[in-house]
Amino acid sequence: MDSKKNRSSFQFSNPSTKEAVFVVNPKYKGTLSNVKSQDFVVKTKVEKPSDMTEDIRTARVFVTVTNTEDDFLKETTPFLLRVTMSAKFQWAKAGIEQGKEQTFLKVNGASLIMSYIRPIITQLTEQADVQTQYLPFLNFTK
Repeated sequence: MDSKKNRSSFQFSNPSTKEAVFVVNPKYKGTLSNVKSQDFVVKTKVEKPSDMTEDIRTARVFVTVTNTEDDFLKETTPFLLRVTMSAKFQWAKAGIEQGKEQTFLKVNGASLIMSYIRPIITQLTEQADVQTQYLPFLNFTK
């Protein structure tokens, strides 16, 4: 397949890390080496699309993955892990209908950014005294 010829009209800049936090909870009552896979919360924020040129629109998408809803660490929370990344997306106006842009960004944009967050979370946790955390593939359509 010719990558220039078959290039999508939906493109994004290099995703950038906005935040990467990993803190072991000193008040945790369990054994860190026995910590199992955490339930992660994923939050997506999509900026309102705007015109870059007459033919091109852009918007920035942010994705945050965390294992706790707040920064307060309970005795049952082994660690705080939070990673936020963003990327600027651009597309041809003719490529995506204006009414579908937000959905396209929330689904396609967020899933693309998640592919960059996954290895960061794996690397942060494999270097600690906890079980390495792996993020599953997620269905962003729900």
